[in-house]
Amino acid sequence: MNGEVSEQMKTAGIVYKKNYGVTIPVIRDIAKSYAPDADLANRLWMLGERETMILATLLYPTDKLTVENAQKHILQLDKMELVEQISMNLLNKLPFATSLCIWCVNSPKLWIRITGLMLSVRIYKNLDEHETDTIIEKAFEFSQTNEYYLYKAIALSLSRISRRDDKTAHTILKKMNAEFDPNNIGQQYISNELKAEIEFLEVK
Repeated sequence: MNGEVSEQMKTAGIVYKKNYGVTIPVIRDIAKSYAPDADLANRLWMLGERETMILATLLYPTDKLTVENAQKHILQLDKMELVEQISMNLLNKLPFATSLCIWCVNSPKLWIRITGLMLSVRIYKNLDEHETDTIIEKAFEFSQTNEYYLYKAIALSLSRISRRDDKTAHTILKKMNAEFDPNNIGQQYISNELKAEIEFLEVK
């Protein structure tokens, strides 16, 4: 347990049922001591504690997680840390990751949308043209928002998708220049992140 980390997270408004403040590297080391097991992962997840939920994302066998159960897990997400961990440790490895991503971004619920966008960051290379276009359209549709985690997820998603090729990057940049309001906080943040990414990529 790391009480200082736990208290810092609570001060930042990140409140779990229980939070022992264990760092991610330590949680990963703990997970290495156990074989992947769906029943164990489900039990850990249902405890609702920060460390057990992150452990669950590391221990769930990807060949045992059904679409329905994956959606049930996603419906319970309401913290960016958990969204990032489950996207990185589990969801991106599923054989139905792309369709799950599209299901998420089409949801009317904030945290499901955020999960879809964060998942797209991990699987953008596996998305087909139609799936890519869907995520871009949804990202722009959601962009007029003051929800920090949503516009952060949009910026990450569009920045990563712009790496696919110069054509995609130009399409996103053109759409951004045509539609974004410089006075909108969310769109301004997304614009700054995207321009920095495209400059870094040296898009021709």
